[in-house]
Amino acid sequence: MEIEINQLPQSNIEGKISLNQDELLAYTKEAEEILAKEKELNLKEIAPKKIEEQTLNLAVINSYLKAIQKEKLEVISQPVINILRFIPNKELVFSFKVSVLPKITLPKNYQEIAKEIFSSPERIEVEKKEVEDSLSWLRDSRAEIKEVKRGIDVGDLIDLDYEITDENERKLAEEKNKRVILGREELFSPFQNDFLGLKVGQEKEFAFGSKEKPRKLKVKINKVYQRILPELNDDFARKIGNFKDLVDLRKSITEGIKMEKERILKEKRERDFLERVINQLEVELPEILWQKQKERILADLEIHLKKMNLTLKNYLEIIKQDQESFDKEIENQAKNFILRSLVVSQIAKEQGISAQREEVEDYVQKILSRFQYPLNEEKRREEIEKLYAYAKEVIISQKVFAFLENLAKITN
Repeated sequence: MEIEINQLPQSNIEGKISLNQDELLAYTKEAEEILAKEKELNLKEIAPKKIEEQTLNLAVINSYLKAIQKEKLEVISQPVINILRFIPNKELVFSFKVSVLPKITLPKNYQEIAKEIFSSPERIEVEKKEVEDSLSWLRDSRAEIKEVKRGIDVGDLIDLDYEITDENERKLAEEKNKRVILGREELFSPFQNDFLGLKVGQEKEFAFGSKEKPRKLKVKINKVYQRILPELNDDFARKIGNFKDLVDLRKSITEGIKMEKERILKEKRERDFLERVINQLEVELPEILWQKQKERILADLEIHLKKMNLTLKNYLEIIKQDQESFDKEIENQAKNFILRSLVVSQIAKEQGISAQREEVEDYVQKILSRFQYPLNEEKRREEIEKLYAYAKEVIISQKVFAFLENLAKITN
């Protein structure tokens, strides 16, 4: 089998495969055996045309797969096949076009960039206010609620219906029985004082937006609840969890906040490193690659918007963004995601970093133990396959950044 490979722009490949007589005859024999078995016929009873078609299919599919493996091409699209010449039992020549995963060359100074970013000192401190805010949140989350018939007061829990309309009374968003705490919900906080005193059954309208795009918010109060906060004492601490007293709870919260700040700092440094490296790359991404990621981003957004009873069109009107600039923003997000993945993958290749089967299995089992996957067997199998691929990527990424952080430690 002869293989010719030509590089095309945007990580596309054009190849040509030629099979000689002996190679083609082997596929013809395989085709005859398959057809005889399927039709339960003797070789003489099978039409020559059928044998030729089966031979061609077998030869093209198998030789293409062998060529991809031999040339070590990381294919990301279905091939476009073109039969150039086919003489049964003598010769086959065909071409294919396919998109492949781009090969990137890391900047020579990427390890120096890592040392600079991951070794930069930054003292992590937890302020007293942060601890008290967390305690307030804990009290808030365990507040008792009591339905009241009086007017709304600050801190009350409100059950309401709302809708947002434009200047033509066209409905942009709506939600029934939404529960909000007065002053906490971003959508309603500008009108907090206007809510004060409203009672069950009352309706009110609020104007907002701009002169060019005026909007109207209509609300109806369904129920009002007074929120009664628990006292902040040792008994409260013990009810929260395995804490001796309030001092022990405060200590645990302080440690938790510090760990969260460390995680945020770690992620920021990882983003900064990737951004610095990406800015030095010269690579053309195939459209099929970033388009798939763009579709995933949009699908996730639409799920989120659906929970809010919003369409994408309504959402863009609310945030005052046109479709063209929004599409460009999502496209850039998709491309950036792909580039970050390529950088991590290339570092892993160069440093011999991989995910062991046992590591992937452990990671997957931990996730499966926490989440219920679809009962449909086919759907479940599909989701779990994706989960294994995701687990492998996560583990490799963790190891890559551990390697980069270790470079900084060695330098210090």
